[in-house]
Amino acid sequence: MKEKNCDIELLRILFTTIVMLHHLGIVPFLHHGYISVEFFFILSGYLLHHSYQIHAETAVKYTLRKLKRFYPYYIASAIGILLVKIVVNIIQGGVKAIPVLLMRAVSESLMLQSTGIYISNNSPMWYLTTMILGGYFVYYLLRLKEDFYCKFIAPITILISYSYIFSESDTIEIWGTLSGIYIPLLRAIAGLNVGVVIYCIVVKVRNVCREHNSLGKVIQIISVLSILGGIVMPQSVDKYLMIPIVILVMGCFIWERKSLHKWYFLVADNTFYMYLTHFTVAYIFNFYLTVTNTNLSGVKAIIFAVIYMFLVYIYSIFLKNIVDIGIKKFNEAHRVD
Repeated sequence: MKEKNCDIELLRILFTTIVMLHHLGIVPFLHHGYISVEFFFILSGYLLHHSYQIHAETAVKYTLRKLKRFYPYYIASAIGILLVKIVVNIIQGGVKAIPVLLMRAVSESLMLQSTGIYISNNSPMWYLTTMILGGYFVYYLLRLKEDFYCKFIAPITILISYSYIFSESDTIEIWGTLSGIYIPLLRAIAGLNVGVVIYCIVVKVRNVCREHNSLGKVIQIISVLSILGGIVMPQSVDKYLMIPIVILVMGCFIWERKSLHKWYFLVADNTFYMYLTHFTVAYIFNFYLTVTNTNLSGVKAIIFAVIYMFLVYIYSIFLKNIVDIGIKKFNEAHRVD
């Protein structure tokens, strides 16, 4: 069993929880929960660079390996919400909308942006497709000329991307295009490049900085508190939150704590599947609230949110196990002796 970075695993749980509660829409103080996604973009860029150091495979092979790993679970979660939406349409008498929903499902299966069954929602589709496309571009350029890319292309890309986004808006949560540029993809590429640069920095300073472990923990705690403070502020401070997010990810790898076993690893290992499945559960919960005309606040909202999180966790485990069984049977059936 491989050792894991304890701080990174805890942050996976924290930021996945914030994203899921933000999408549920009943926690009024999570004004900017979407900013948690930047943590995952930056972390993915760091791990992409680390993967390159280990495998040094082609960008195509890297991308196909990612697709092979994620796509079956992605499709399974999409089928789940498709079935739920079909049932909801039948209940509401909107049977005529089902053929359109099925056509959208085709787009969903092709991982096309803003055309699928989640069309009115911030869905796993946009995150995964930007990660796959952005990851391909970054990995390709990294393999082409690593030193030049890390010291020039990546920093310039980061500077231009974030400067453009924040010159157009105070928030990084922009959907669609601005002046012909698709912002979600630009957002992902910027975050991935930050992660690539962080990897270079960590490799150079890790041994020196590890001597100041206590200082490192203080820096990480301040970073987490700054991010949480920015998330609950009514006004957007996204452009400033990027700084503590970068420092936090960097600190997690400079002053990393590794372990084989921690009780929270069980939850952390499941965060990706929770992200995929929480849209289905949130859709059902919001449909219930609409039909029953229920307004939640105070203790009721907290109880509702806890139940929601629990059901997301259970559903994610169920989906993962079903897909794992399917993959195992498929591999056994197509195994060459």
